[in-house]
Amino acid sequence: MSRRVSCLPSADTAFTCAASAALDGIDGDADAEHIAVILTDLLRPAYPTVEVHRQEPLAQMFDDEVWYAYRDGKPVADRGPRSHQRRAQALGRAR
Repeated sequence: MSRRVSCLPSADTAFTCAASAALDGIDGDADAEHIAVILTDLLRPAYPTVEVHRQEPLAQMFDDEVWYAYRDGKPVADRGPRSHQRRAQALGRAR
């Protein structure tokens, strides 16, 4: 089974390269719990808010072991206290 990391934001190529290189450097026999901890520890010096999670088995489509690395600690960056209001207004205009 191969392993890969999916990074968010995906446009941050430096983060994506760092996460991929870090995952490639982890022993292939490491279990999932240790991989998450090791990958987080390797990325945290450069990305202090990074969070790493393994893909849920229900979401698995192929034999790949997929990891998600969130540079900002979550899938969507916080865009300020009123971002949810702007998003709701935009959705209202789109209807």
